[in-house]
Amino acid sequence: MKIKSDTDLSKAVAAAGIRAVPRPAEPAAAEQAATSRDNAPPRERVASKDGAVARDSNVDREGAFERSLSTTKPPTTLQSIDLSLNVVSHGKLTWRTVLAWLRDDKIVSAEDVERTARRFAGGNSAQHPLVRVGSAGLTRVGDGKVLDTETLAEWLAQRSKLPYMRIDPLKVDVGRVADVMSIQYAERRHALPLSFGLTEVTIATCEPLDVAWVPGAWEIPLVAQRMALSEQYVAVLCLGAVIKGETTHDEHINRQVSMNLGEIALESDIPVLFGVLTCNTVEQAIHRAGGNAGNKGQECAEAALEMVRLLSKLP
Repeated sequence: MKIKSDTDLSKAVAAAGIRAVPRPAEPAAAEQAATSRDNAPPRERVASKDGAVARDSNVDREGAFERSLSTTKPPTTLQSIDLSLNVVSHGKLTWRTVLAWLRDDKIVSAEDVERTARRFAGGNSAQHPLVRVGSAGLTRVGDGKVLDTETLAEWLAQRSKLPYMRIDPLKVDVGRVADVMSIQYAERRHALPLSFGLTEVTIATCEPLDVAWVPGAWEIPLVAQRMALSEQYVAVLCLGAVIKGETTHDEHINRQVSMNLGEIALESDIPVLFGVLTCNTVEQAIHRAGGNAGNKGQECAEAALEMVRLLSKLP
């Protein structure tokens, strides 16, 4: 019989009744063969009409490798950038607040504000917010005027309802600064006395003046203590009024508040001024808050400046 293929050989063997029985393998050889099969690359059984054909599954190996990579390596995500423009009502001025106010006042377009915020959010800067925003090349909506630092300062003063004063450093009498405060204190607090009078001194500073409103005079010492111990202020002015009623309740409040404020001043080592009025009527309080009977707030401010000046010279 002429055998042309493996299929003919299989048919011939089956017709002759011949059956091949494999010889039992040695125990060591059997264990080695089993280990080889476990470590061998995966093989796929593909059924066909003529029999079972074994072939290497390269495609499956590549797919399994890619799946293993996708599960072991987490997807890379870009760090999010905070572009929120938070407006603060107290504390130091920030570039976020300046940009938000420029947008709200329709001085700068929303697109320019967003682009500038994305640029500023990429890194920190030690520049003053007005200087940083003034160097961003923003232009005013309408006339296209460049918003430099001086223009922004004038706009901010108008927005805050404060007088705008352009300072010429060459005309500042630096020698007279010592009449109000020491040079070291002025440099530390970024303050510059500009004009002097018999009853007032005009000071330019980029440090903020924080105002905290409390429900009543009894709550003043707690807020004053928090501010005095924060090491962010050189003086705390406590202003208010307690109107006398039909009982002696006002006397107990005034006595306790004044004692507490004195203790806070000693504890914090900064001036804490007591400007709480004790009046019989509301009219008396109004007269003593800028009326014909003086201004208790102004008196406290003058005393604060004098104490700051004195303490800056003491060891």
